[in-house]
Amino acid sequence: MSKVRVGVIGAGRIAEGSHLPCLVRFPDVELVVCDTVEARRAVVRDKFGLTELRTDYRQMLRDDRLDAVFVLTPPLATHAVARDCLAAGIPTLMEKPPGMATEETRDLLRTAERAGTWGMVGVNRRFQPLLNQAKRMVEANGPLATVIVEFYHFHMGILRGMGASETGLAQVLTSGCIHSIDLMRYLCGNVTEVYAHAGAYFDRHPDSFTAMVRFEGGATALFHNHLLGGVRSEKLTIHGRRASAYLEGLVNRCVVHQDEFTYDISNVARGDPSAPQWSDRPQHAYANGWWDQARYFIDCVTANRPPGYPASNLADAVRTMELIDAIRDQVRGPISSPLEPTA
Repeated sequence: MSKVRVGVIGAGRIAEGSHLPCLVRFPDVELVVCDTVEARRAVVRDKFGLTELRTDYRQMLRDDRLDAVFVLTPPLATHAVARDCLAAGIPTLMEKPPGMATEETRDLLRTAERAGTWGMVGVNRRFQPLLNQAKRMVEANGPLATVIVEFYHFHMGILRGMGASETGLAQVLTSGCIHSIDLMRYLCGNVTEVYAHAGAYFDRHPDSFTAMVRFEGGATALFHNHLLGGVRSEKLTIHGRRASAYLEGLVNRCVVHQDEFTYDISNVARGDPSAPQWSDRPQHAYANGWWDQARYFIDCVTANRPPGYPASNLADAVRTMELIDAIRDQVRGPISSPLEPTA
């Protein structure tokens, strides 16, 4: 079997905990990992038995005959690094967000088109088995009607602790909530209308966002995000015709009501843990969609096929970034026609 030679740029937490546990188990992949920090290189070398380690990603792009690249850098660095990879003509999967601004994402798309290659954005919720099982069960009775997406996280404090600039904090919706906003588009399709409010309740930058979004197929989504909550929490509710699904943590608990039955699929068990198709899948990475996302990307590279649905290619990512802009920029204050107070 010929192997796909994959460069991984960035050996930090997201690489070590989510992407590399999958990639090292693919028999058709050989890895070259690049990071400027010796301690991070040492961790992934010892943990995964990696032998090809680099310190200069530009030199790696020139000299290592790569078939594909994973860009797993911090958000503020992603655009520049991914642009270099795409300009070199190499299919590239980049962690979200694909640039801190919509124009940066458009620039990546133009760069890929000029170089005759393509990019894919790592929004792993699209590949989570539990979420997609719930989606299929509700859609079995017809199209989705309403979707509610909630995301709570003490995110601004984390970014400040990492030394984020004021510009980065002002753009916190991009790095903090792109997963949730992309999830609305994945479930509902193309956006037609956005009504939103952003509030700065506890910070000088907006720290809470609420939106109602309408879609071409008629679905309506409600989005709420609070970035100064006490704990990280994600919730998703999907409603259709005589069917609803409720997910907490997206991979932790799922209850589906379909017609007259209620299904608790919180603890989905593998049919046979010793079977070959399961034995090499790390549970956390598989449940969170990392495995299927990486496998999909590698299969696209092998087949020389640009990614499409369910993945997010760069053209699709531009639309997600445009929706982020629409939510962040609609700071309207009070409702224009408030109800009269009751006597």
